[in-house]
Amino acid sequence: MTLRGGPGVAKFAEPGMVERLDKILDFSLFPEGALTQASMNAGVYGVPFALQTYQIYYNKEIYAKYGLKEPATWDQLIENCRVLQANGVTPFYFQGREGWGLSLVQTTIGASILGAEWITGLVKGKNAFTDPKFIDSLYKVLELKPFMQKNFEAASYSDMQMAFPMEKAAMTFGGMWDVKSFDQIAPEKEWGMFLVPPVKKTDRPYAYAYMDGAYGLNSASKNREAALKVLEFTTSAKFGQMFVEFNQEISPIAGIQAPAELTELQQGLKFVEHHALPDIYGVRSVLTFGVPDVHTLLGAGMQAILSGEKTPKQLAEELQTGIASWYKPFQK
Repeated sequence: MTLRGGPGVAKFAEPGMVERLDKILDFSLFPEGALTQASMNAGVYGVPFALQTYQIYYNKEIYAKYGLKEPATWDQLIENCRVLQANGVTPFYFQGREGWGLSLVQTTIGASILGAEWITGLVKGKNAFTDPKFIDSLYKVLELKPFMQKNFEAASYSDMQMAFPMEKAAMTFGGMWDVKSFDQIAPEKEWGMFLVPPVKKTDRPYAYAYMDGAYGLNSASKNREAALKVLEFTTSAKFGQMFVEFNQEISPIAGIQAPAELTELQQGLKFVEHHALPDIYGVRSVLTFGVPDVHTLLGAGMQAILSGEKTPKQLAEELQTGIASWYKPFQK
């Protein structure tokens, strides 16, 4: 059976509807971060089959025209925006209508601004959303507001998927799945992609990579042995390679190569292999297992921040209080 990552796995694992698999199958080819999102209480209950990353896409032709390079620091990203704006180019096409997309933008920025160590500390309850470091990551989204297109609040995700390849802006935030849409609309164009740069050049940029789905074993299966053979195959490099080539999406299995012509997918695989966070705090994370969940709170909260209805500090307090109402590590 197919499971969604994070709470989608726990939903079936907790009542015993799917079997624990880490005692049966070999998961040595999978990164820790992917397995965490298919786990509950230290047991793995699904074989991850797809990972998604969220990053910044840019139009290579526009960047070349103004002599811009992929930024290594946050300040360099802001400077690129200023150069583009000074030349009459909208730096970012931003969708502000749908909260789930804004939540992904914040966690994508947070991945590099907060860093892996701090985020792991947050998940363990050692750090808090109300810490100045997290509040600063919320302000970083506000720093981009002057560089967004007019009326970004009304733009939907599908608007972004169409506007960016039509050169309505030089950059946009998007998922690995968006490449297909961009290529269909403007197959003659070339896109580059980079992770949100950290504040300091010496810091490491991180990818917010999350599991999009996993294969589970129904505890009531009448064909258990046959199902296990299928699941065993899905843990192999051969399956991972087939998945990448057929679906043009990221496999979590280590060492998989994308076809040479799929340059964005090649880059996405590198993001996962070298820059993926070991722990995540937004969509598909353990902070989405209860109500209210962090993904929903972040989405609505970012809309409120961008409209001026809330401050980053107010949203941080709302996140901490909301998650602490059910998440035990926050109750210490």
